[in-house]
Amino acid sequence: MNSIKNTLIFTEFLKKKIFKKFINTLMIQGKKEKIETILFNVLKRIKKTNENPLIIFINAVKNASPLVIVKTVKKRKRINIIPRIISKTKQINYGILNIVKFLKKNKKIKTEIFFYSELIKISNNNGDILNLKKEVYNIAFENKLLVKFNKQIN
Repeated sequence: MNSIKNTLIFTEFLKKKIFKKFINTLMIQGKKEKIETILFNVLKRIKKTNENPLIIFINAVKNASPLVIVKTVKKRKRINIIPRIISKTKQINYGILNIVKFLKKNKKIKTEIFFYSELIKISNNNGDILNLKKEVYNIAFENKLLVKFNKQIN
């Protein structure tokens, strides 16, 4: 019984940590309150559809997070593209960064409707962010033979 309470407390802590990370990466020119209100309004809009906003937000971050990243390394006048498998915490960080980059790229951060629709699309495994993730996977697959080279660098 005590372990169930601890896991619930731990998951709530992780959820809060994810929101803090998301707000801090999305913040524009130090205006944290604006981003918090936009995120709060988006979560309210999700709640009006009788869905759990925390689950949708976490699913969106998980769906946007890659399992593999690609690093470029220069060795002997040759540039190698090396795929690297990343840890769970870095996967979450990269998922948040992917969502934030996409929102900043489209310059529609301030519009809650766009933000809401993108979160719903990402949580349902749709959207343009997943196409970017597939491109990274294709590059990693093309250069999969260089994974041994990665071990020599570390």
